[in-house]
Amino acid sequence: MGQQLSQLVVRVVEQMTGDLGRRPLSDTQARKVFKCVFWLLAGKILRDKRVPKFVKLDLSEPTGVFTRVAEHYGVASGLPPNGPRWNAALTDAAQGIQSFASLANVSTEALAYLYENTLVDRAVRKQLGTHSTPGYLVDYMLWQLAAWIEEIPEKDRYVFEPACGHGAFLVGAMRMLRLMMGETDDTRRRQYLRTHLRGIEVDEFALEIAKLSLTLADTPNPNGWRVSSEDMFSSDILTCEAGKARILLANPPHERFAAADRIRYEKAGFELSARTKAVEMLARTLPHLPPGAVFGVVVPQGMLHSKEATSIREFLANKCDLSEVCLFPDKIFSFSDMETAIFLGRRRKLQRATVASIRFRRVRESGMEAFKEKYAVNWDRLVSRARFDNTRNPRLTVPEWDEGWSYLSRHDTLRSIATMGQGLFYKGAPSLPMDAITVSTCRFAGAVPGFDEVNRDLCIYGLPLRKWLNLDSSVIDREVTGTGRIPQVLLNYARVSRGPWRLKAMIDVDGHAVTSRFLTVRPVDPGTPLEFLWAILNSPLANAFAYAHSMKRNILTGTMRRMPVPNASPRDVQRVVDAARGYLAVTKEPDAYRLRAESDEDVVRQALLHMDAEVLRLYDLPPRLERELLDLFAGHERKGVGCGFDRYFPDGFTPYVPLHEYISDEYRRSTVGEVLKRFKPAESPEVLVALRHAADAFGEE
Repeated sequence: MGQQLSQLVVRVVEQMTGDLGRRPLSDTQARKVFKCVFWLLAGKILRDKRVPKFVKLDLSEPTGVFTRVAEHYGVASGLPPNGPRWNAALTDAAQGIQSFASLANVSTEALAYLYENTLVDRAVRKQLGTHSTPGYLVDYMLWQLAAWIEEIPEKDRYVFEPACGHGAFLVGAMRMLRLMMGETDDTRRRQYLRTHLRGIEVDEFALEIAKLSLTLADTPNPNGWRVSSEDMFSSDILTCEAGKARILLANPPHERFAAADRIRYEKAGFELSARTKAVEMLARTLPHLPPGAVFGVVVPQGMLHSKEATSIREFLANKCDLSEVCLFPDKIFSFSDMETAIFLGRRRKLQRATVASIRFRRVRESGMEAFKEKYAVNWDRLVSRARFDNTRNPRLTVPEWDEGWSYLSRHDTLRSIATMGQGLFYKGAPSLPMDAITVSTCRFAGAVPGFDEVNRDLCIYGLPLRKWLNLDSSVIDREVTGTGRIPQVLLNYARVSRGPWRLKAMIDVDGHAVTSRFLTVRPVDPGTPLEFLWAILNSPLANAFAYAHSMKRNILTGTMRRMPVPNASPRDVQRVVDAARGYLAVTKEPDAYRLRAESDEDVVRQALLHMDAEVLRLYDLPPRLERELLDLFAGHERKGVGCGFDRYFPDGFTPYVPLHEYISDEYRRSTVGEVLKRFKPAESPEVLVALRHAADAFGEE
């Protein structure tokens, strides 16, 4: 229905624009066109839904439609514009809308689609930070807060949605308040809802959709909703409305303020304290909520740890009871690639907290459909609230496999055994000498061999495609660690997949020059073999660390330096090196006369498993934690390793067996090992103990 409405609106707007003349319309004229189309559309929807006073409405007569819609909205019409061209254009528009199929079943979701996909162009979306909140997310947030909302006295359930857009939260809250009401009198219920919902929005087109959406959700009652066109940063409206509200719901713009905006607001007497609109909005609302007020807000994930949002996080940790923090991937909004999170909480009534734990959840890209269908998440953990108490600059994040990282916190980190840095940065084009070459596939005067990008088909046992790099100081902005000449392990800077296999480490014995698309890792002790570092950085633990701790796109040096490394003796190191060299030996390309056989892939896979197992053995994880770590990778293809690889254990295999034991010959030969491999045993501990006793009785391992 949203697509059909979009096509109708586009067609009618284009028709009106043509009737008014071929010259581009002014901004004022364009707004009049859109408002006329939407009022005509509102008239048809209300007539098709057989709302009283609209049943016999003549849609072909624009003046009558506008008068009736204005009465329903409770506003002065101001329409239609005067003039012969406008009259002709409106007549054609009215006839086009009248002849459209019945809109009796149009929904608020269809209007949301219409708004975001038709009325918001790229420039407006960038300027206003428009990203429509999906209906399933609105419902999830509201019903997660429902128990707290019910504790608020009915008369005090005032809802405020700043930057309300097309009114997604207002419509959802209206439905919830109506369900929670004990009032059966329709007149009193109508008055109650209209006095307890408040929305502001700077975009006039969005407000037209919001009014129509609220009207549809409360048909056949007249409008009268308290939604108005306001620039929320140019006055104290956020502070004032937050002080009255007991339910704050918002999906604020995630963009930064433009320099012109900062100047404009400062002149108006409302200087900005933050760089981004989301932080500024929360700073002007959360601290002013009354005790006991609940809130549900959608924010950029950067707010969970950024310096700019420190005061917001300290307020949430020390003055509020957070019930949930849930992280989402970058595809949750149709026209935004920003990773987002939601905060669900309540302003404390007392000094002490009343919530013992905070639920941390995460939905990965692979889990979005399951979340939409049944609110399933990829990761879910309750964390003690005390973890964040009285903490300066708290990071409101809990990484996946948190118990494992806590267990490994006693280990040394990568910075203790290796130095790490980014490759070189070239100057921008305006600063380069004339005709200067920085990188080329062809050799040029003064160039040295090196690498400037991670090619898609890169294998961990190889090296990137070789290029020729200019190392002259006149073209380099920052050398960092990119000029080479030192044996090193290279690591990709940008993630190589959206899943948990994010790293591809490569051994670079010759120490090539590299650009900033690579990270260089060099042993602190020259006696540490490169193969040892390489095996660790390609291990499932390193990949899980990057997956759980790194940002959306890039693998940061500061992050990877904190990665735990095994406390290894020289003998331990040699065991890993031997396994790594064994893997490298079997991944050598076959000669030109023989294609790699399927059996060769099995050999490669076993060698890779052996290398991973030897690395994990040094971390000495409890079997349960090791299994949880390896299960993160189940179903995710590991590319660039010379064999098919998408899981460590077969489906249905439930015992907690360390990887080095599982792949051992002893385990494969044992009676218990065969039973566990071939059959899915009962999960009862007693059955497993009996199997062990049986093996002991027959003198088998």
